[in-house]
Amino acid sequence: MKELFNKNKRLMGQFIKFCMVGSVGATINYSLFFLLYHFLGVYYITASGTGFLCSLLVAFLLNSRFTFNFSNKEQFKRKLFKYFIVNIFTLILGLSLLKIFVDVLYLNVYIMNFFVMGIQAVSNFTGSKLFVFR
Repeated sequence: MKELFNKNKRLMGQFIKFCMVGSVGATINYSLFFLLYHFLGVYYITASGTGFLCSLLVAFLLNSRFTFNFSNKEQFKRKLFKYFIVNIFTLILGLSLLKIFVDVLYLNVYIMNFFVMGIQAVSNFTGSKLFVFR
């Protein structure tokens, strides 16, 4: 029972750290989206994808060190490759949902981009925990 509690406590700690790192990534992501879409008139899918991609490297470095305590330099390239696979899946998922919410359901692009970022956070954590940093 104690082992199960410690495992869940560790998982919760990782999730909290992941969310903290995600806040940094989300700030980068949404700021770029808003700047590109609102001020420069870039197509919302392009603006959202650009914001997402620009936050990837910062999030990978912070998550590998801070969240998952990964410091094996020999495996760095392999982990980075896996991380990008997870994030490409997450990007496609997020942009597909955003397209449906905005073009099919006619929902507000600003709110839906923020909502999709939440879905992407859960997808990224799951993929990072189970595939990249296991």
